[in-house]
Amino acid sequence: MELTNYMENNPFIFYTQKECSAVNHYSFSGICDNVAKNSCLLLIIPDNLKLTLTKVKINLHEKSLD
Repeated sequence: MELTNYMENNPFIFYTQKECSAVNHYSFSGICDNVAKNSCLLLIIPDNLKLTLTKVKINLHEKSLD
């Protein structure tokens, strides 16, 4: 639902926790708590980049609720 809102230029709900979101970072690492079951990761990369190669590396580690 939120991705659809974003794609249609409508307001969308996102995590605002300091550890869970970043803007204009070369490198970012954080831990997001209480992420809802149907949440997603949104990466926005401009169409016209100044560098010839852009690498995106994502590591996901889930914590058991035992």
